[in-house]
Amino acid sequence: MNKIKSIAIDDEFMALEVIRHHSQKIPYLELVACFENAIEAMAFLQQNEVDLLFLDINMP
Repeated sequence: MNKIKSIAIDDEFMALEVIRHHSQKIPYLELVACFENAIEAMAFLQQNEVDLLFLDINMP
């Protein structure tokens, strides 16, 4: 079975840690990267394909 490739984008470190922790419990989900700002995430997304974004909706 192919895993769902995901990334997390959040400006709060602890929120990213929670996402990392919970994503490890889901066998079909692969968290490939975490970002604390949208600029780094955008650069990553221009070079890589993902299926799912965990995105903070209240970021600077």
